[in-house]
Amino acid sequence: MAEKINLKEWIRPEHLSSNAIQQWRRAFLSHPLRVTVLKRFLLDAAADRLSEFLTREAAFKRVYGLFSNANRDGNISDVEEKEWLAAEESRRFYRFGDYESVREEFRVSGNFAAFHDFAALIRSHTFRKYAERITGLAFGDTVLLNAYSYEAGDFLSLHSDNVKEKRLSFVFYLTPRWESRFGGGLEIMGFDGGRLEIEPEYNSLAIFDVAARTEHHITPVEASAGTLARLTISGWLLKRDSD
Repeated sequence: MAEKINLKEWIRPEHLSSNAIQQWRRAFLSHPLRVTVLKRFLLDAAADRLSEFLTREAAFKRVYGLFSNANRDGNISDVEEKEWLAAEESRRFYRFGDYESVREEFRVSGNFAAFHDFAALIRSHTFRKYAERITGLAFGDTVLLNAYSYEAGDFLSLHSDNVKEKRLSFVFYLTPRWESRFGGGLEIMGFDGGRLEIEPEYNSLAIFDVAARTEHHITPVEASAGTLARLTISGWLLKRDSD
């Protein structure tokens, strides 16, 4: 069956023109950390539906991770909260909410349908080719994708994503009214000393090349965020099998 994916149904037209794509490509390839941020990326209605789903209708599981003793880039996942709290602070790798399911009462909601359709978009050949035009990179067929919720106190420590055939990391920010004082920034640091912090600005898309000799972390969400959570849909495009 032919793929029925139309980028125009999701992405603002100013990001789809040839001139815009060439501009983003130049910005991405010339950046010393191989990163760029596309602001006001999705159509307003699409961003709002995804945000509403993640805010009210999605169920997240609190997950905890510890750094591996053998390899700092490795980690022990699915750690019990009690074990995580008992560990030395320097060994705590992450704490955040991992998307688990839709709440039972919203299984037939339009927002849940939009979330599924958006996941299909990101996994599509059409979107992958669009990402290749923006970055100048080539990707395989597989896409890793999930949604996350970072509440007050949640964080992700410094690490590299240059593992398991990952090539391009992408993050869609979907929390309206997020302020810089709430924390939750994505900080990318190059091995040569370069540094960039990306704020979780609503309806922006951050992409970065995980093979560009960088590490990154997500700063803790501050108590000033109150009940507001840093909501994202994010993942990775993988290398081609021949790369």
